[in-house]
Amino acid sequence: MTGPTGPTGPTGAASASRRPRAVVVAMKPQLRGRIRRNVQTLLEMGAEVLVITVDGGKDFRLGLDDPHLHVRYERPLSVLTVLGHVAGRVQGRRWAATSPTAVRTASTTVTTDDPAVPRVPAWTGPAVAGAPPARPVRGRPDVHVVVRLVLRRAFGGLQALLRPWHRVTLWADFWRRSARSAQAWGPDLLVSSDVPGLVGAVAAARRSGVPHLHDCHELYLESTHLTPREKRLLAPVERHAMRRADVVTCVNRSIAEEYRARYGVRPVVVRNCAPRPVGRASADVRELAGLPASETVLLYQGGFAPGRGLEVLVRAAARLPTGTSLVLLGDGHHRAVLEDLAAASGAGGSVHFLPAVAPDLLLPLTATASVGVVPYQPVSMNNRLALPNKVFEYVAAGLPVVVSDSPELRRVVEDGRCGAVYDPYDETSLARALTEVLDPATYGATRAAARTYGEDNCWEVERELLVTALRGLGERLWPVPVPAGGPPSAGRPVR
Repeated sequence: MTGPTGPTGPTGAASASRRPRAVVVAMKPQLRGRIRRNVQTLLEMGAEVLVITVDGGKDFRLGLDDPHLHVRYERPLSVLTVLGHVAGRVQGRRWAATSPTAVRTASTTVTTDDPAVPRVPAWTGPAVAGAPPARPVRGRPDVHVVVRLVLRRAFGGLQALLRPWHRVTLWADFWRRSARSAQAWGPDLLVSSDVPGLVGAVAAARRSGVPHLHDCHELYLESTHLTPREKRLLAPVERHAMRRADVVTCVNRSIAEEYRARYGVRPVVVRNCAPRPVGRASADVRELAGLPASETVLLYQGGFAPGRGLEVLVRAAARLPTGTSLVLLGDGHHRAVLEDLAAASGAGGSVHFLPAVAPDLLLPLTATASVGVVPYQPVSMNNRLALPNKVFEYVAAGLPVVVSDSPELRRVVEDGRCGAVYDPYDETSLARALTEVLDPATYGATRAAARTYGEDNCWEVERELLVTALRGLGERLWPVPVPAGGPPSAGRPVR
């Protein structure tokens, strides 16, 4: 961790001689999207910010170099990782005396399976006077091999039994470590992100006697990467911890209503709006993809993962007219599947892949495309209620959007009159929506509407809701007084 590592000043209130200390607990590999904007807002409000996360082996800051931003990397262990350490230590013991490749140092006997080594009699005389004679080599199983086989079978069985508990025990260890580290830093405020950051932040806030804001980036327990067993186990944990947050924020109205129905909390809706673009792109997306300047570009930016409707998007690319190409900007293990699908569907020449770019370069590059696509499929409740960053990034860059039919995405298109909606499982419907948006007779008006909607729904406007919620946590935290009307009641249970 860089920066200060221990408390200075009174716990629970920022003293006049130092900045308020905010600890952000987020089990994230990189500082992107929502968590990045939260951290930037805290820094802009004058806080000293410590982010407690896990070491993902990547550049976590992504260019956000602020002298008041500190990062602490935790390395939590699960039952599987602990078992692996134990297995390594047990199986790593010295078995030289029974190893088939061992050479007896007290004699000239060689017991090796290497055919290049000539065999010698079992005993040719002691190397040291008075040494006992060695037993002759016989055809019985080697003890080392038997022990290793038994241990491998035993540890393999234990791994199979413990594998379903890997994620939960990993999070539990992160909760323990993050609570300890946050409390040791002497915080004035705790901010948590989703379930992995929630429980440790709750524990640290209660022990330190400071306020806590919990930010829900999504309907986390409805994510496709969680198993039914994990969801059942974590639901009461999330309910118990979220009801103890002083303020809860979330990304859209649908998710706020769902959390209110489930846990009796009243989240403040702070949408994932993008900041206004600053500067011009140093390169055109067409140039990076090797396309002519006159090419019409359909852009998808984000991760390549199942459930995001990218297969439908790739198949639809084969139905697009000449002079139109699909560019997928991002990364993920699903890329190889999409490349094979593009080649098999005959869309290979129309589909192009580009690596992800730094956050400060994204919006200017996005603005050089023609249309932005959000193809998420409702494979889970989380996907169905999602309002991804990318839809606001597209309109902030002035791009019309084509989105899959879901409540929140449809609301953006209808309110802003800035695109079209399609059936997320039908490439014909998607191709039709793209053709509708690209119609020369209406494209200019649709693009202008997208730009207007992006200016009205940007992070510079939306962040004031977050600032108000943070200031409402206590007058002693911030140098600026709490706005008229008092603190919000978000996060308190409905009685």
